[in-house]
Amino acid sequence: MKGIFVIQQIKMSSEVLVIGGTGYIGKFIVEGSAKSGHQTFALVREASLSDPIKAISQVGGIPYTYVTNNCFDVLMTNLPYTCSVAQCESRLTSPPRDKATIYGDGNTKAILNKEEDIAAYTMRAIDDPRTLNKTLYTNPPKNIVSHNDIVALWESKIGKTLKKTYVSEEQLLKKIPESPHPLDLLLALNHAIFLKGDQTYFTIEPSFGVEASQLYPDIKYTSVDEYLSQFV
Repeated sequence: MKGIFVIQQIKMSSEVLVIGGTGYIGKFIVEGSAKSGHQTFALVREASLSDPIKAISQVGGIPYTYVTNNCFDVLMTNLPYTCSVAQCESRLTSPPRDKATIYGDGNTKAILNKEEDIAAYTMRAIDDPRTLNKTLYTNPPKNIVSHNDIVALWESKIGKTLKKTYVSEEQLLKKIPESPHPLDLLLALNHAIFLKGDQTYFTIEPSFGVEASQLYPDIKYTSVDEYLSQFV
């Protein structure tokens, strides 16, 4: 979904229904729900059920909260994202030490979150009337960073300036269809995230959206800076 993975959480008192619970991030949500003491269910849909939310609404609907977690530290392809500084072409499993590819001018903001933090925010939203029938955006301020910001954070930790190659939007759009899968998907995500700014181009409308770190300031989330420190 252009780099934004949406987890839909259905609230039924203290019972939790997780749609997509068998997926990558869904496993963190299910685990977080169970650890929080909620009676937890995962909806596993058959191939013929293309829209279970619509199916639920047709039989009367139930309260909901949509959780938008933005990027998480490991992509759906199980390739590290934050720790590789989004160097998807080199398939790094740790941050680069010599050079880095930057998309566009590198100044577009993205949002990168640790998976366990996404689960923690989601569980706090359960039974919270402020999130009822709204979208919970996981946008903690220290995790709103540009590609240049991420590279600069890493450079400050290793005391070294990386050689940077800037890839224009035109170059990236040409490269996407020429690349094998899953590289084509990763490049398309980088285009959406670091060039188009799909995660940060809008403001949250209070009538239908709330921000997780503002609602739950007591949750200590892992910042991008802190996450990168483990690789020094």
